[in-house]
Amino acid sequence: MRFSKLFTRVGKVLDAITAGVSWVGAGVLVLMVLIVVANVVGRYLFRKPVLGAVEMVGLLTVILVFCVLAFAESKGAHIVVDILVSRLHGRTKAILASIMSLLGAAFFIIMAWQGWDLVLSNLSPFVRVTGVLSIPFAPFMLIMAFGCVLFGFELLVHVFNPASGRKRRGN
Repeated sequence: MRFSKLFTRVGKVLDAITAGVSWVGAGVLVLMVLIVVANVVGRYLFRKPVLGAVEMVGLLTVILVFCVLAFAESKGAHIVVDILVSRLHGRTKAILASIMSLLGAAFFIIMAWQGWDLVLSNLSPFVRVTGVLSIPFAPFMLIMAFGCVLFGFELLVHVFNPASGRKRRGN
């Protein structure tokens, strides 16, 4: 009983963190739209595109994706294909959901660890930067690693409480 209460509390704290991080993602999306609009207007009206617009949008996409990944999981907003699983019943479905959440959590925790390795490799022996604007890659790899950790923890909460993700999806 206490174990489930612990995961409920952890889930609530994690939901608060992911909601805050998702606002960062929303702000980045607005910034991306502004850059694309400025680039199109500059290119076609003034024949002066925004320098490095493609680089900026590409790097901002990393922030956007990894800031909202865990939030989408917490809301049950990821696409679910359950052709076979929908035919299963109660406990079997819950066990399978827990196993899949555990595998997903392991994958994303490993991805976060590899993201951290990318951060270190992009800083040593020299700082790797983009081609046009010379923006360092390391901060974006750090955001990727952080987003993967959040997503992995969100999946771990679903391992021990598979109904939390299922209720949100309406299954």
